[in-house]
Amino acid sequence: MPERLPPVLRSIPGRLDHYARQGAPRAGLCASAVREALGAPWQGFGSAAEVFQAVPDDSVRRFNAPRGALVYWVGGSRGFGHVAFAMGDHLTLSVDVVPRRPGVAGVVPFSWFAEHWPGLEYVGWSWYWGRLDTRPAVLLPPPADK
Repeated sequence: MPERLPPVLRSIPGRLDHYARQGAPRAGLCASAVREALGAPWQGFGSAAEVFQAVPDDSVRRFNAPRGALVYWVGGSRGFGHVAFAMGDHLTLSVDVVPRRPGVAGVVPFSWFAEHWPGLEYVGWSWYWGRLDTRPAVLLPPPADK
């Protein structure tokens, strides 16, 4: 399956950065960047919170997000929530986490969001983007050697 995907979708970090460099609007940037990285069709979601509302309830888990799963937060200063990719080992790949580089993707621990973005509430992880099961599409680079 991975070999059938266009090269631009084989690297989710690069795709997140590519989308952010296109001058995407700040509101809903994470949701738009994740959708683009997945190659998911437009479903009318304006924010991560709206995406999460459409995720099937029985697909959401709270702990131990596996590498490549989508992790969701709700709330935040304007109620847009946040969505990122789980990297395993309690790490996430997300836009807007690199200091002084808005929209650039970086890897941070789950705890980073509680420390830096007041009002966000972690609600869990799922393989679903709205009603779309993303398991075959999620292709993250292998973890770096420790």
